[in-house]
Amino acid sequence: MPKEIADYLNKMGARIPNIKPGKATIEYLTKVQASTRFWGMLLVNGCNFRVIFYFFIEPNIFYLLLIHYLVENL
Repeated sequence: MPKEIADYLNKMGARIPNIKPGKATIEYLTKVQASTRFWGMLLVNGCNFRVIFYFFIEPNIFYLLLIHYLVENL
């Protein structure tokens, strides 16, 4: 995919500042794509962990404390 984007940019006469057209553009786009995927993965996993914690672990702690309180006070 970065090769197609680099070819399209070259065809349109567009350039990425401080990056030479051709192989350097392909390498730069590959690096940006990998970095974007990495940080996106961390963001999605962070959101998933938060959802799992608040909806599955947190209520269980609440219910355990409620049961403990009811057992102690009955």
